[in-house]
Amino acid sequence: MNMRGMTTRSIWLECLRENAINMRLEHEDLGRRIAVSLASSQKALLDIDNLNQELTKMKDTIHNAISNVLGYENKCCELLLDILIKIVENNDLNQYPQDVPDSIDKNITEDQ
Repeated sequence: MNMRGMTTRSIWLECLRENAINMRLEHEDLGRRIAVSLASSQKALLDIDNLNQELTKMKDTIHNAISNVLGYENKCCELLLDILIKIVENNDLNQYPQDVPDSIDKNITEDQ
């Protein structure tokens, strides 16, 4: 095949032109797909950011609730302890020996 002939050159140029057109179409399609993927990724990032903010709010709410419960438990325990102390102060255990278990009675006599 004579590479210098006009027909051969024309065939080569037509093939190169067709390849260039196909490559341009592929690049345009690739650009569109990249743009769609980028938009989808940006939306996903916004959704993740919103979820992260919601989780932070939930975390703060849970920490506050735990603090409130712990504070409430401490207050309840203190209140119960105060009530028990007042009951013990107001009632002499020796008054009601039948209500005192043996183990407590032994501890009291050992302490005295």
